[in-house]
Amino acid sequence: MLMLLRVCVSSRETPFHDDFRTFKMKYILKLLLLCDLTLISLTTENTNNGSNEDYIITQLDWLMAPIDLRLIEKFETKLHITWEPPEIWDRALRDLITHYRITIAPVDIYTTKLGPAKNYTVPFLYGNSIKFEDLTPETIYNITVQAGTNTGYGEIIWGTWSTLPIGKSHILRLKYRTPTTLTVAWDPVWGTNHRGYFLIAKNLASIYSHVRLNNVKTFEVDASMKEFVIRNLDPATTYNVTLIPKDQTDGAWGSYSTLPLGWFLPRNLKHCEMTKHATSMSWEPVDHDLDTHYQVRYMRKKEQNMVWTEESEKLKQDLLCPKDPCSRLCYLVFNLENNPDEFIFQVRAKVDGIWNRWKTAARLIVSEPPAIKAACCIVPPPYHVENIGSPGTFLEIDIAPALTETNITRYYVVVDERDPPGDANWTELTDKITAKMLNIQHYVAASFSKETLTKTSKVKLGDGTVIGGYLNYPLVKGKKYNYEIYTKWMLNEGQPVIGRLRGRGIRDFDPAQVLCRVGAQPLSFIYRGEAYPGKLEVSAVGVEPGIVRSGVLSVTTEPPRQHSIVWLKEQQLKSKRLVPELK
Repeated sequence: MLMLLRVCVSSRETPFHDDFRTFKMKYILKLLLLCDLTLISLTTENTNNGSNEDYIITQLDWLMAPIDLRLIEKFETKLHITWEPPEIWDRALRDLITHYRITIAPVDIYTTKLGPAKNYTVPFLYGNSIKFEDLTPETIYNITVQAGTNTGYGEIIWGTWSTLPIGKSHILRLKYRTPTTLTVAWDPVWGTNHRGYFLIAKNLASIYSHVRLNNVKTFEVDASMKEFVIRNLDPATTYNVTLIPKDQTDGAWGSYSTLPLGWFLPRNLKHCEMTKHATSMSWEPVDHDLDTHYQVRYMRKKEQNMVWTEESEKLKQDLLCPKDPCSRLCYLVFNLENNPDEFIFQVRAKVDGIWNRWKTAARLIVSEPPAIKAACCIVPPPYHVENIGSPGTFLEIDIAPALTETNITRYYVVVDERDPPGDANWTELTDKITAKMLNIQHYVAASFSKETLTKTSKVKLGDGTVIGGYLNYPLVKGKKYNYEIYTKWMLNEGQPVIGRLRGRGIRDFDPAQVLCRVGAQPLSFIYRGEAYPGKLEVSAVGVEPGIVRSGVLSVTTEPPRQHSIVWLKEQQLKSKRLVPELK
C-alpha cells in the first residue's frame, strides 16, 4: 500500500507542512527520531482507495522515562513487571500524565528479530506494574514502558526477560543492572559440594550497530557463591545468561538487557537524618569503581519559579562516611533557609568523564534504627552555622600520612576544647553535636583515608566545610584549643590499633606526645608468616622537646616470644606522622 504522509509541525513560530510518499509505516518512526520538534500531525492517504487517517504524535521532551524497570516474578507463561514513576516535579506538568503505554514483543533467539508486539495501557494514578499472561514458555520478551498524556508520550525505558521452560523453577535472577554490568543471583539448588559453576553470557541484540553480536563470555564461579557480576558489557544490549554446575549438564538461564548510556545511578539514595536547616544523605556508589565524581542539587518545591541550586562536584573518595569501615558515601547539605522537607534533593554520578542522570533521594525513614543513623550518617547541625570564614575562627595545621600505610583505615583530626588538654577514649570519638550531648569536650573535626591523605597537607581547623564525614565547625575567636591526630590501623580479625599525636595548644604549639590506645585485647599476631594469639600493651613512650624518640608496643605471644611494633622512629616533630613497622 502506497501512503502519502502529510507532516504538519505546529511547535515552530511559523508552522509548516510537507508531503512524503512511502510504502512503510516505519518511515514515521524514523522521521520522529530525526526531528527534535514537539508536535507532529501525520495524515496518511491510501492511494489505492483514497481513505485518510489523521494521527497526532507528540514527543514530550519534559516527560522523562520511568525508572527502575524490573521483574517481580516469572513463570512458564507469565511475567510480572514493575517500575517507578518518572520524576516530574512541576505539579502542572505532572497533572498532565494520564497513563503508561506498555509494549511486549517476543524475540526470536536465532534471528534476534522482534515478533508482533502487544500494547497495553495502565492508568497513571492506579498502578505501576503489569502482569503479562498467556505467554510462550522458554521465550525471550522485549518490554517497553513510557508515560503518556492526552497529546503524546515521553521517553522510553525498556528491558528484556524470558519465561521459564516447562517444569522449571525460577533459579537465576537479575539483581541489578547498569550500562556495562549485569549482577545475577541464584538459589543454590545444587548445594555447595560441587566443583563450581560455568557462567556464560552471550549477547543477542543491541540498539548500537557497532556491537559485535554472538560474542560469548565464560566465567568460572566458586560453588560457595550465590551471585556474580558480569562486567565490561555493551550498553543497551541483550544478553542470554546461563549458569551450569561443572559436573552437570542441566542448569538455569535467563535473558537480560544492560541499561543505555547515561543510566549509571547511585543506589539506595536516601536521607538519613534531618534538622530544621540541614539534611544528611547517604548512598551506595555506582558499582565496581566506575564512578569518579558526584554532584548534589536541590530545589524548593513551593517556589513559583522552580530553580535548581547545584553544589560543586565532589570526588568520590572525599565523600567518606563517619562509620569506618563503610562502603556507603555520605553528604551533608546545611545552612538551608527553609526546612529541608520543602526541598527535592538529587544526586548524579560521573563515569568515564560523562555525567549521568539525576537520582532523587528517598524520603527520610523515621523507623530506621538509631544505631544505623548514628554510625552511617553525617550528623547535621541543629542550627544555622555562623561565622564561617570569619577572621580568628579557623587555624591552619599540618597533617601527613604515615610512612608505612599498611592496614591504615582512617586518620582523625580531633579538637580538644579543654585547657589543659585531657585524656580521651578513642572509642568515644564523635562529631561536635553528639559530643555536646554526651558532655564530651573533644570532637572530630575531620577525617581522612589513605586515598584522601597522600602527602603532607594543610588543614584549616574550623573552616566550616565537611571533611571526611564530619562538619568542621568554626572555632570561637579568642578561645584556646588543643588538637590531636589519631591514626587507626586494623589488625587481624578487625582489632583496631590507635596511634595518637597531640598538639599542645593551637595558639602556642610546642612538642608532641605520642600515645597508643588499644587495651589489652587478644588478637592474632602475624610474625614471619606464623600466627600467634597475643595481647598488645604499651611498654614505652618517649617525649623530648622538638624530637620524639621511639615509642614501642610490646606483643607477648604464645608460645612466649617478644616482638615489637615501632610507632615512631626518631624524626623531626614538624612531620607529625606515625610510622608503624614490624621489627
